[in-house]
This record gives sequence, structure tokens and C-alpha cells, in this order.
Amino acid sequence: MPRASKSQVVFLNVTLESDHPDSKLKQMDIIGVPGQNQNGKNILSDTVFGFLDDTIGRPIFAASRQIPNLDWQKLTIWLYPTDEDSLGYQIPTIDDRDLELKSNVESILKSIYILDNDLKGNEYRRWKKTSEDIFTPLFRKFVDPPQLPSSFSFNPFGSFIESLDSRIDPYAKMKRELFFDALIIQVD
Repeated sequence: MPRASKSQVVFLNVTLESDHPDSKLKQMDIIGVPGQNQNGKNILSDTVFGFLDDTIGRPIFAASRQIPNLDWQKLTIWLYPTDEDSLGYQIPTIDDRDLELKSNVESILKSIYILDNDLKGNEYRRWKKTSEDIFTPLFRKFVDPPQLPSSFSFNPFGSFIESLDSRIDPYAKMKRELFFDALIIQVD
């Protein structure tokens, strides 16, 4: 029987909080973040935390401060790989009442689903516009970085090129290996 690895992938919940005192949106919980279980402790790397903060957290907090009369205080966000049948965590069911935003650029992130809050009329229109204004810019944060030609792997300057690639986009490697292609968002 094979031995279990001391370092196993687990899916964590990460809470990001706004550091701006004037922000109405105070907090977001991100569910389905890959971490590791090491010696009984769940660990999230600083790189993964920074990636989530730079690509999801900060852009949403910044966009939310631009919306007058925003009444959202908290978001719950699930990282959603649309091609997976079973995940290591639960996701909500998506139906035709939920708002789907599709990527408007060549992005690794293909869709963002905002769960229906049973709003009607003017309330719904305002909620939809606010959702589009806040979440649509996220697609640009997940633009696929340019691929290095395979000939660089045997090139003596290959490591220099890879270093340059990470300076242009510090998350290039993570974006290429991204396991999700959609977000599901619940506004609370």
C-alpha cells in the first residue's frame, strides 16, 4: 500500500478584508483555494495568497469604492473549474436566474456567475449594472501570459528568459497552471 504524502492538497477558505476605512464592501471569502496539509496543519503559500489578493481581492475592493450607494458588505466567491465533475469542496448550483458575465478579452477566466438575489425591477437592474461594473474588469487580471517557445528550454539563456517572463507578469506560471476557469459569487 503506498504511503500517503506528508504534503497533500487541501481546499481552503481564505478571507480577504478591505484595508480602506471608507469601503462599504468590507470582506470576501474565497472558497476552493488549493493549499497543503503538512503535519496536520492546513497551509496556504504566500504566493497563492498574493495571487488571490492581486487578481481578485484588490480589484474588487477598488471597483466597489467607485460605486456610489453600494450596499454590499460581504462577498463569497467560489473558484470553479467548469470541466470538473467532483471537487474537494461544495459549490452552489447555478441556474438560469443567475447572472453570467462572459469574458470580454482572451482570458483564462471564462465566466463569472453572480447568484440571483431574487431582486426585481429597478433593484435588479441596479444590482446587474453594479455586478458588471465591479466584476467584468477581473477578466483582464487573468489574461493568458505569452508562452515561451519550447526552444528556450534547451537554450543557455532559457533561465534568463523565464526570469524575464516572471518580471513582466509575476503570476505567469500560476496563470498557466490555473485549475479554475470561472468564479461563482454570492453577494451578501
